Amino acid sequence: LVEYNSNTSRYLNFVNINAEFKWHWNESRTFNKIAKIILDMSLVSVRKIIFCILLILALFDGVICTDGQSITKCIWNSLGKDNQCILNAGQYNDVTKINNLHGPSSSRPIVIKGDSLKKTVISGVMEVKHNGWQTDDGRIYKTKLPEDHPDIWQLFINDVMMTNARWPNSKWSDKSIFHGKFWSKMDKGSSPGRVKTGGYGKVVDSDLSQFDGKDLDGAMAILNIGSFNTFVGKVEDYGREGNGSFKFKDTFGKYHFKVKRCRYFLEDHIAFLDQPEEWFYERSTNTLYVYPQEGVDLNNKDTTIFGKITTYSLTIEKSSNILIQNLEFFATTLYIVDSFNITVDSCSFKFPSYSKRMLGDTSLIQWTKVDGESHNVKFINNEFYGSDGCVLQGGKGAKDMVIENNRFEFNDWSGANMERMMGGMSTVKTDGEGSIMRMNTLNNNGANVGLRPGTNSIVTMNRITRQCFGVIQNDGAGIQLQRKPQYYAQITHNWVFDSPKYGIRFDGQLPKIGTNGNMSYNVVWRCNGMMVKGDYHNVTNNLAFHKRNAQDSDGQGTGCMLCVISKLRQFPGIMNNHTEVCNNAADVANGGVNVKDRKNPLPFSAVLRNNLFNDDFIANDNFIDIQNFDFRPVPLSEAATKRIGPYNDVNETNVYWIPGREEKTPSFPIPPHKSQIDIRNPRDSLIWKNAYGCHKHRVFFGESRETMIKLGDVEKPRNMIELPSQLKNNLVYYWKVEPFCNDNGDLTVARKRESVNGDRVSNDWTRTRTIESQIWTFKTN
Repeated sequence: LVEYNSNTSRYLNFVNINAEFKWHWNESRTFNKIAKIILDMSLVSVRKIIFCILLILALFDGVICTDGQSITKCIWNSLGKDNQCILNAGQYNDVTKINNLHGPSSSRPIVIKGDSLKKTVISGVMEVKHNGWQTDDGRIYKTKLPEDHPDIWQLFINDVMMTNARWPNSKWSDKSIFHGKFWSKMDKGSSPGRVKTGGYGKVVDSDLSQFDGKDLDGAMAILNIGSFNTFVGKVEDYGREGNGSFKFKDTFGKYHFKVKRCRYFLEDHIAFLDQPEEWFYERSTNTLYVYPQEGVDLNNKDTTIFGKITTYSLTIEKSSNILIQNLEFFATTLYIVDSFNITVDSCSFKFPSYSKRMLGDTSLIQWTKVDGESHNVKFINNEFYGSDGCVLQGGKGAKDMVIENNRFEFNDWSGANMERMMGGMSTVKTDGEGSIMRMNTLNNNGANVGLRPGTNSIVTMNRITRQCFGVIQNDGAGIQLQRKPQYYAQITHNWVFDSPKYGIRFDGQLPKIGTNGNMSYNVVWRCNGMMVKGDYHNVTNNLAFHKRNAQDSDGQGTGCMLCVISKLRQFPGIMNNHTEVCNNAADVANGGVNVKDRKNPLPFSAVLRNNLFNDDFIANDNFIDIQNFDFRPVPLSEAATKRIGPYNDVNETNVYWIPGREEKTPSFPIPPHKSQIDIRNPRDSLIWKNAYGCHKHRVFFGESRETMIKLGDVEKPRNMIELPSQLKNNLVYYWKVEPFCNDNGDLTVARKRESVNGDRVSNDWTRTRTIESQIWTFKTN
């Protein structure tokens, strides 16, 4: 049942919970009930007898596990009335595998949770053991690791992630690693693998000549050579066919190769170790090389050096009715397979996944994944930061996944998420049926697509900004649906902006096209716009304006922000004959590019009704302040009287929906903090996004911090309040929103507290908690 890993003393246990029967526990603790469970088991084994003895010895309402104890022991001991394993604050290095563990019901799950006020860390790193560092120049340090030291494939120095030695140079700390300008371009003569070349592709790049005379064979090549497909290969035969060239084994299938749109970088070779914050591990000799950040001495006893040694610290298999809550996963993550009713709630994932390219491994990164025949797995209110590769994926058998109120930020700087040509990956992807992606915030992620749902999915109330902001891949969108997932998909009430990619797109080409998708009540701006291919779609009440980066499109948009494609390039046939386009507003809208006359776009083939397009779209006359996120129609304007756009019912509901994650405190003020607003705009309200789990909000407003007065209390879901009077010109205004989050419904303003009535605080989202509302300002002109 328990195996001890002797590789390092920092490992506590390598454990496997294997309860091969469903555990149905009720309120009674009588011996008769226990005996019945034992007698009802279809198979009797020593393992099960031991398991039941442990249960009998540990029947109480909840178990508190302290740092240094096994998570598995905590789970075993908690299988009683409340089934709660509470992990105290601290660091846990367990590798825990849960197999065939079943909570009583979805409403009474087995709970594995961390401290609600302090960090409970599930760690995938170990302190690097060494006998001192050598350096010749004071810049590059090296040390030989002990023979029994586990391989490491990610490195942290003083809590800063080091960048694999690479060329061209870029690094994690300043986020230059996300920028395509720090990839190299290929020259003429580069080619994909062909039969006549023995399946080898070739890269020609004159800039590589600086390494002539060095043996780069074995370095890892990250190759964006298939538009939205990026592969990993090993450098072979460097320089043997001329300076600045190498070969790679092309096992990637048939992909669309255009030299002028290809980019790549090399890493994981000692020759590239030439700037601070880089590292290299020579696996064959157990030698670690580090060029630390400026001013850091690796021989200083206060310098911390940790390496990643674990991929999945928690695996849940063939289990059900389990809640994972309030944990921080650092440099590790979890894997769920063949399970149902599993919820991951209010957890933090920092650097959860990382490639093993440093070890010479070209296989896919092992990211957070729900696999097998899994149902109703939920990720609620989590944060994902610093993942290398895809962040979260649901496999084809993962049905009815719910991904709600999460934040995904600064993930995936390589895009190397496929081993063969495919339709592409994304920051978050669900391949199974019936997924719901709701109220998520995606910001500054590197992949060319943000959200890619499966069939019969709902994608609503998400806010996606700066997707693929460094352009490390071609094509893409904030939200993208391929042909099959479009069928009855609901893509509604999303904001996508400030990206070089499309905001939202339906893809496909005749004769195989997607149908019956719903793309409604979305706002898309400062990006490539909305792309609709297929037929029988519903495109209604959207707002799209300000084309941002047409040069990175797929050449079909001709500057349009709402592109409902009539004819796709050279393919025969007309699209969207039966698509309904109604009640939308867009500064440029048409049927796409006319390949025979690129100066004049194609007209719509779709059914049009009641839209404000092109010359009829006058933003300032129709919408209150689109530059400052106020997309409500101006009273009595054409947009208001014709009920055009996504916010035509705000006056009736007093709810101004703001997509994205609800945070611990009120967020996303409108007008924005430190913004300047035109006093001529018909602004009559203050608007904000409510705090997570809080039922009421109190609003204060004034001409200085000291003179703010209470405007009133607002009951959720309302999130706006009327301004007291006409705003004055050239004046700075101050305002704040205080949330009320007490369980009992009392108007108790949240303050910092460690306990409630001397008892342990079990959930900091719903009880008194650490919140101090920010004071926001805006200036009139």
